[in-house]
Amino acid sequence: MCEDDQQLHQLLAYMFRDPKEKGWVVAGAWLAFMALAGLRPGEYATLQRVPAMDQFPANLDTAPCGLVYPLPDGTRRLKVARLKNGQNPAVLVHAALADFLLHYNRWLEIYFPRTEAAPAALFPELNSVGWYLNRACKRLELKKMKPHGFGRAYYVRVRRSMGVDDATIACELGQRTDGALIRSVYGHPKDPVGGMLHDWLPANPDGTAITPAWHRLCQSVKS
Repeated sequence: MCEDDQQLHQLLAYMFRDPKEKGWVVAGAWLAFMALAGLRPGEYATLQRVPAMDQFPANLDTAPCGLVYPLPDGTRRLKVARLKNGQNPAVLVHAALADFLLHYNRWLEIYFPRTEAAPAALFPELNSVGWYLNRACKRLELKKMKPHGFGRAYYVRVRRSMGVDDATIACELGQRTDGALIRSVYGHPKDPVGGMLHDWLPANPDGTAITPAWHRLCQSVKS
């Protein structure tokens, strides 16, 4: 996985360097989404671009994957389809994920505009994410990474850093193990649990924010 958010955004910035390189952008977007939501590499296929709802769906089971909807506590969720018989058919739309979706969707409307015929894929024409990640790591002279580690494992590192317990993280990932798989596979024994040393947004040493890599998509479109 990435060492920290700086490395995460370094890689994403390279992948988003040219908005016309649609293969690079979509692959980078899926890697970003995995890191922000904790999904598995193969769980992108059912995600669609559909209008968000302002109330909880009457039938969540039949709602399309990719739908964003609110909960009574004011938070929002995005419906997903889990592989490996995973539970919990939704991910939390936290502030960083919402910001990513805003900018990525603006890029999609330029390069993959929707039609009235059918919902459009959230990650269209996605192929060989590992190939793109390998090329980016080599170009930036970083250690070799895999999509599963870049996304799902880094999500665990961030949530642990926020002080979230392993059982809750397991539920967020759709696992049935009550945290056992987090401890045995994803979590490192030396993870600084609760230290807030890892998150999804880059910052300077003095704590001031750095523009997230996905903002490059809209800046490039405007230019």
